[in-house]
Amino acid sequence: MKKFPFIKQLDSQDCSLACLKMISKYYGVLLSNSIFSDINLSKRGITISDLNHTAQELGFETLPVKLTYENALQNISLPSIFYWNQNHFLVVYKITKDKVYVADPAFGKTTYTKQEFLKGWTQDKEEGVILILNPTEKLYEKSVKNQKKSAKNIEYVIQYIKKHKTQFILIALTLLVSSCIELVFPFFTQKILDKGVALKQVNLIYLILIAQIVLFISKIGLEYYRSWLFIHISSRISLSIISDFLAKLMKLPLKFFNSKNTGDLIQRIQDHKRIEEFLSQDLIQTVFSLFSIIIYSFVLFYFNTTVFLIVLIGTTLELSWIFNFFKKIKILDQKTFSLQSTDQNKIYEIINSMQEIKLNNLEDYKRHEWGEIQSNIYLNNIEKLKVNQKYESYKFINFFQNILVVFTSSIAVMNQNMTIGTMLSIMYIIGGMNNPISQLITFFLRYHLVKISFERLNEIHNKNDEENISKVDSLNEISDISVQNVSFAYDDSNYILNNINLNIPSGKTTAIVGASGSGKTSLLKLILKFYKPQQGTIFLGNIPLEEVENTIWRQKCGVILQDSYIFSDTIAYNISLEENPDEEKLQIAISLSNISNFINSLPLKNNTIIGSEGIGISQGQKQRILIARAIYKDPDYLFFDEATNSLDAKNERIIVQNIDNFFKNKTMIVVAHRLSTVKNADQIVVLDNGVISEQGTHDELIMIRGKYFELIQNQLELGL
Repeated sequence: MKKFPFIKQLDSQDCSLACLKMISKYYGVLLSNSIFSDINLSKRGITISDLNHTAQELGFETLPVKLTYENALQNISLPSIFYWNQNHFLVVYKITKDKVYVADPAFGKTTYTKQEFLKGWTQDKEEGVILILNPTEKLYEKSVKNQKKSAKNIEYVIQYIKKHKTQFILIALTLLVSSCIELVFPFFTQKILDKGVALKQVNLIYLILIAQIVLFISKIGLEYYRSWLFIHISSRISLSIISDFLAKLMKLPLKFFNSKNTGDLIQRIQDHKRIEEFLSQDLIQTVFSLFSIIIYSFVLFYFNTTVFLIVLIGTTLELSWIFNFFKKIKILDQKTFSLQSTDQNKIYEIINSMQEIKLNNLEDYKRHEWGEIQSNIYLNNIEKLKVNQKYESYKFINFFQNILVVFTSSIAVMNQNMTIGTMLSIMYIIGGMNNPISQLITFFLRYHLVKISFERLNEIHNKNDEENISKVDSLNEISDISVQNVSFAYDDSNYILNNINLNIPSGKTTAIVGASGSGKTSLLKLILKFYKPQQGTIFLGNIPLEEVENTIWRQKCGVILQDSYIFSDTIAYNISLEENPDEEKLQIAISLSNISNFINSLPLKNNTIIGSEGIGISQGQKQRILIARAIYKDPDYLFFDEATNSLDAKNERIIVQNIDNFFKNKTMIVVAHRLSTVKNADQIVVLDNGVISEQGTHDELIMIRGKYFELIQNQLELGL
């Protein structure tokens, strides 16, 4: 069997895609990341049925099965994808009676005993889940040769070096001068002993010592100056890289953020720090370390050939020893990334859910969950320590090399083949070479690790931006919104909306009602262009909505969603979303949202900071601030998703009346359960399991006593 390729997952949830890439590569087909851009990953990855569907779309014949180990050994073709630990996918590419050979996209290729494998695969049951795959001609048509090639790992970061050419040239000059100064000292040492001491020339000794002091002070001055340059460059490169990364994130569609855990994205910021240090320090210092090693080697060769050969052999052995550990260190680094990402996510969850934890007495359980993660991190750190200790054993080679050099030099001095001055100069050179060699070794190690960071960042930078055809870049009229034959799903199998046909007239209020999960919010997000429907088209007048520039369309929309966000800033900013708000518009928005009394009770009034870093506010106060935000924007189209569900009846009545008056002749789409919010709408649309079951005014729908009547029946009995 030919060697099985390995492709690592870049995030905790894309193990399934990495498995497909590995198997495709095994069959000689290289798949680009763009092929997977339309797959709807969630933060927990995709299900086995979604993976099966995706594999078929790529061009595999698939068969999902549940088998025992013995049946799998006898009947399945390899490689196949196995479902692991109920939350992960990996590839099994070889099975024997007692051993299983696995390519785990999280950590690398490994071998399990039968007992170890069964524990992860079957979870103490008789059977486990397998997705069997066989390639078809369709797969070979998708080879990367026919696709746009991805950017190379390091290409996009070279631009950051080019921006600071002058500083890098200055650093290069200081390193060059420092290296030259360093190389002069062995000759000074030799002359002091062989000429000054041996011939008792005191003036020569004074002269050489003064020259050494001057050169040493110059070297220290250059190092101080270089340190300032390093700080200047590294800070600017770090700022540029992270700023560009955040800018790229903000261009990505919301679908991307539905598939990424917060911890994974935060860890990429740490990747930026690693890249910045590599570009601003390791790269340049290693070039001159290599330069120093070459020059030192020539000087050493000039002094004594035997000693030069000893150092050459010793250094070669050190590098050979170190290269053996790079693969293990790389795998452990991937594991560390995954564990730290999980740790970040768990910490965020604990902090953000503290109220629920206390209400349900979950303190011990959540602390135990976090403790399990820390235990895994500890075990991983122990494993890293073991590998590092073996890796750093190269220092013993260096130690024995130095002993051998001292012994050889001593014998040469006793045989009068070398002077004392030359011997001490050789010792000085050996000491001087240690730092450049260590720097070179560190560079090789960091380069292997930073390649992982490049790949993780490239995965983001090579993503397609939010689709925006932008054929229409201005909207001068308020038009009808027409939804025609639209179907939509967050994953590839379960449609949230099925063949929706709906006209939302301009200047009117349309209310959308339905049970939870019927697709109301999803429909709003499609109209807002957060997602693209799998089938059908949404029109704005006669213009396909996808042809309208995103920023232009959203500027025309005022939106309050269930998960709308309050920023950690002043009340004035949260309403206006402007640094210098229009005071008159601000007061109108505050008044119409009926939140004046709350704001006036605060010492700093509008300048009070709210959000995660400010004072706490209730859900009702949050909703009124969000309503004020929509009023301040004064848009042509309004989207309210349960915008008043946290308000008491009195506040709701006042605010709804204010909104109706203020936004008269504007297009409003209201998603709500409360009868008081929807009964005066010009049309009411009832969604049921992703389809429109009823449509009409409040009175018309009450008369037919259908789904709408069922939804609001209790409220009618209460007379609400």
